[in-house]
Amino acid sequence: MNQLDRALVYFSRALESRDVGNLRAVHNSMVGLALTYQAMGRTEQAQQVAATARQVAIESSFPNLSLLSSALEARLALMRGDMESAAERAGMLPLEFMPNSFAHIEVPELTKLRF
Repeated sequence: MNQLDRALVYFSRALESRDVGNLRAVHNSMVGLALTYQAMGRTEQAQQVAATARQVAIESSFPNLSLLSSALEARLALMRGDMESAAERAGMLPLEFMPNSFAHIEVPELTKLRF
């Protein structure tokens, strides 16, 4: 519905609950927050949140979180028109749908297709 200010409030709560919540849900919310910042033209904040999401993925025991972080980075690059970075990240993404792909805000396979 493009209510970016409202989305910002809800997704920001993920950063507050990083250490107490469901890690996959927190990561998914970070993805939403980064995409919201980028949609608002706040590229620096989007990249900071993406870096935090990447760190959460590295520290987690969930292998798909790294893939989801790569999809986020590719999508952010596409949104800001950085085709070189988008190509680098999109090249890591699969075209076969992972189980539960559509349970995520950013679906790696769709990001690859967007590229």
